[in-house]
Amino acid sequence: MNFKEVIFIAGYPGAGKGTICQEYSLNQPDFYHVSAGDLIRDVITQKNVSKFREPLITTGDKETKTSPAWVISGIMNERISLDPQRVCLLDGFPQRKEELDIFANDKSIKIVGSIFFDASLDNCVQRMGVRGIRDFELFDKKLLDRELIDYYKNRYMHYSSRVADVKCLLTPFNLYQIDANQNVPSVYNQFQTIISQLKQRKK
Repeated sequence: MNFKEVIFIAGYPGAGKGTICQEYSLNQPDFYHVSAGDLIRDVITQKNVSKFREPLITTGDKETKTSPAWVISGIMNERISLDPQRVCLLDGFPQRKEELDIFANDKSIKIVGSIFFDASLDNCVQRMGVRGIRDFELFDKKLLDRELIDYYKNRYMHYSSRVADVKCLLTPFNLYQIDANQNVPSVYNQFQTIISQLKQRKK
């Protein structure tokens, strides 16, 4: 069987996951990057056609902004099935054990490994500030400039409260950790080394 290979990518908001994955994918055409959050938003706005769009917008909890695990996992599996010849750097998934269980139940998918980007509150807040707030992060709120730093800090702290759970999900899949406090070239080198090690494990 030809497996669709996946590497899970996780880490703090502002740690640079997307930046590194996108750059690596540009340099290595046998890899591609999927941001789970971006993909879900694209399904909602119909930039991506998906059979899961209707259940996504009708079964989600509007207060917590969460959807059933089978919907989120289905969207991920559906996207990966479109590009089975390359390795997917899947960023921001899974968030819950139920999502992972459904996703991993697809026997055509092979989870090669997992990478966690670790970075301090100060560094992540600074990077988010340089990057600027993204439209999708606003939801229905209009934040004033003076409110942005608190918003960035709250995002970091919210994720921090869930880090132990995320790492627990990823530990069975050759979990590596990156010190993302360093500059982009250093983080990229760490990432490249880890990918090389994961390739060796496959042999």
